[in-house]
Formats: sequence, C-alpha cells, structure tokens
Amino acid sequence: VGEVDLTASGATRSWGIPPDVRWANVAFAALFTVLFNFIEPICSLVTHACYVLAWKWLAVGRLRPGTNVMRSRRALFAYAILRRLVEAPNWARILELLDGTAWLGALYRALGAKVGRQVLIGGLFVVEFDALTVSDYVGSGSSSRANACDAEGVVAPIRLEAEATVGNSAALYPGCSVGRRAVVGNDTVICADR
Repeated sequence: VGEVDLTASGATRSWGIPPDVRWANVAFAALFTVLFNFIEPICSLVTHACYVLAWKWLAVGRLRPGTNVMRSRRALFAYAILRRLVEAPNWARILELLDGTAWLGALYRALGAKVGRQVLIGGLFVVEFDALTVSDYVGSGSSSRANACDAEGVVAPIRLEAEATVGNSAALYPGCSVGRRAVVGNDTVICADR
C-alpha cells in the first residue's frame, strides 16, 4: 500500500505522498482550523443579527408608541420571540462587538430606532426599537436598558435629547425623556412623570 523510506536519519513512512504535498495538507489544515475558529463565531453573530432583523420586520412590524403588544395572541407571540432573540447571548456579543461604534447606531436604525448623528451607544439594551429616539451627540454607558413597554403591554416613547449622557447600568422606563445636556448617573432609574 505505502512505501517505507529508509534514509540516513532513520526510518520514516512516506506512504507514497511527496513531501511538498504533505506540507501543503498540513498548512491547509492549520489555516482551515484558524479561519474556522475565527470566522465561525462571526458568521454565527451575523446570522443572529439577520434573525433579529427579519423577525422584527416580518413578524413584529413597527411598534409605534401607543401600540399594545398584547393586542392579540399572535402579536404577543411575535413580541415574545423578539424579546428572546434580543436577550440571547449572541445579541449581547453583538452589542459588545459594536459597542461605541457607528455600526451599533446603524443597527438600531435598521431596527426602527431614530438615532441622530455622532451618537455613542455603549451597549444600550432595547427591545422596542421603534419607541427609542436618540438625538445628536448622545452618549450611553454599557449595560443600560431602555424598556418602552409598560406592564399592560402598551409601548410609550423614550427620548434622549441632544448631548444627553446616560451612565452605566441606567434603566429608562416607558414615557421618560432625558433632557438636553442632562446626565443620568450610573445605576439610575428614570421613569415618566405621571
């Protein structure tokens, strides 16, 4: 089946494969392993982002302020799946990867949020993207949440006015508005005036 090549340095098996082909196979295997370990997670994240975009626009649709997500079983099911997709670990990795870049603002725009110019979104967690309005020059810290859906399932707008800053782990609740140049501290809860 194979040949045995006895050289001066000792006995080796060549199996009839030339040495240059063997090294090409080893190099290809090493390159494939490196690329697979690098590209596969990125493909997984891109696929998850596509799932979120597709489900948002094909199943949930636009969630305008005043919309009740519990208006029907189908609407509640679609909203619950969107929430699950956004709470998944892959979505957190996407937010971490795009944290502080213009790409995160572009992704939120694609999902229906109104995002201004030169906005630094640092991992702001949102499910009701359509209810979020972020004006120009706004910055948000990591692990912040904007929850635009109240206990009855009614979506209310959340506004961040120009040059506002939202600290780390802040929580913004339905109907709240952060004024121009306002600073929301770390671990702060902002509710609507009622």
